[in-house]
Amino acid sequence: MASSAPEEARYEDLFDLPPHVVGEIVFGVLYTYRRPAPRHAQAASTLGEALGPPFKRGRGGPGGRLILGTRRVGAMLEAMPVRWLVLVALLLCASCALFVDLGGLSDGAPRDDGGARVDAAVEAGRPDAGGDAGDAGTPIKDAAALPDGAVVFPTNGHAYLLVATGSPITWSDARSASLSIGGHLATVASQAEHDFLLTLLAASSAREVWIGGTQANGASEPDGGWGWDTGEPLSLGLWGPGEPNNYGDGEACMGLRADGWNDEACASSSVTGYIVELE
Repeated sequence: MASSAPEEARYEDLFDLPPHVVGEIVFGVLYTYRRPAPRHAQAASTLGEALGPPFKRGRGGPGGRLILGTRRVGAMLEAMPVRWLVLVALLLCASCALFVDLGGLSDGAPRDDGGARVDAAVEAGRPDAGGDAGDAGTPIKDAAALPDGAVVFPTNGHAYLLVATGSPITWSDARSASLSIGGHLATVASQAEHDFLLTLLAASSAREVWIGGTQANGASEPDGGWGWDTGEPLSLGLWGPGEPNNYGDGEACMGLRADGWNDEACASSSVTGYIVELE
């Protein structure tokens, strides 16, 4: 008897992965691999900083390329000391390796659109993949000017940048940093947008990051008076299990974890990053 076709992976499967594992869905198949160690992430970051502007965004180079890291490279680097990792990064920068030319997808001319990423995060935001198309907005005007690492959510045309600080950062400092680059801490207007932010979190080294929710002074605890820092209405309640709980008192700022929103003290030592939304 013929065996039945394997069931396609779902986006929910990404959220069920253990903390030390990251994954991606390609044509319905879930691929998993270990989260990079800090020194490997540092090497990848060095490559991205060197190669991104000229080859991805066209700043001093051809642009229009999508830069792909491979699992096999990560495995080869597993036992290398830091000085060898730096040498490998420099050699790869010099040889301009690991590029996929996207020019043939249009008219063959070099693209200057920021090198759009096609991954699980983008797929989660497609209107035909369950997203809410009713809040579609005008795409940002100058995609090429986006910070490196920013990803556009196609449903509303906004870009999002997750900044993993590696050490605790206060909600106020995260807000100031977001405003300094022309954005604001991320707000959430739909389940699809929430799921999109979760995919960014899952691909980062942070376990919890700040988003733009705050609780008004004097509001009833634990769930009264919550709103977005931008003044947008907070119409959803995508809290994690048992949240908000005002644990320990004074939890008036909103963090994002893999299981949903979390009320945190605004100077919590548990939060090591933030998500910027650029409109």
